Amino acid sequence: MASIYGVTISEMTKHTGSDHAELAQGTVCLNGKELGFWSQEAYGAPDIYGFDQFSLREPAQKYFDQLEEQEKRVYGMLYCQNGKICIDFCDVLLADLVLQNELEKEYIDYIQNGPCTLVTYQHKKSETEKVAQPYSVPPIKMVCFQEALLGQKEIEDRIIRDGLDNSPHVVRVYSRREDFDLCDKTVKKRQVKRNRR
Repeated sequence: MASIYGVTISEMTKHTGSDHAELAQGTVCLNGKELGFWSQEAYGAPDIYGFDQFSLREPAQKYFDQLEEQEKRVYGMLYCQNGKICIDFCDVLLADLVLQNELEKEYIDYIQNGPCTLVTYQHKKSETEKVAQPYSVPPIKMVCFQEALLGQKEIEDRIIRDGLDNSPHVVRVYSRREDFDLCDKTVKKRQVKRNRR
């Protein structure tokens, strides 16, 4: 099951909000302990929590710390004070966890046809775009290659060669089920693997 620093969503379902957007809801757990019900709200309103959001502050801080600088600038303007995570940032963590759950389902479908590498990527901003849109983050796209354990450079070359993007920036790479568990241990494993190459 997809996890971000020990946070998981069980019994996740989707509902249609008053703005006709598809929204997620479910039971939030931390390190296997059930915290309570959570639901996304329409029109960007604060999410509904059936438990004290402060219980997610530590994983939310770790999650924020691992974001790239560009993403930190976007979220930092909205959610951070004096380098500390505001409680509203838990909404961002859980929204990403919903995405991770959906990607994991896609991955499970793909691996039935053999080993594969599922990749999420976005357009790499040009210098002009960085100046003109310093706080925007390009939308994330997804692609799956029916091969396992492709390196980041090889992935970027394939995306360009296949005409999917002329300057991709690889966000996350999933070559095994464990890659859907974002935690300190997973990050260290990936770094060790890279150093061996």
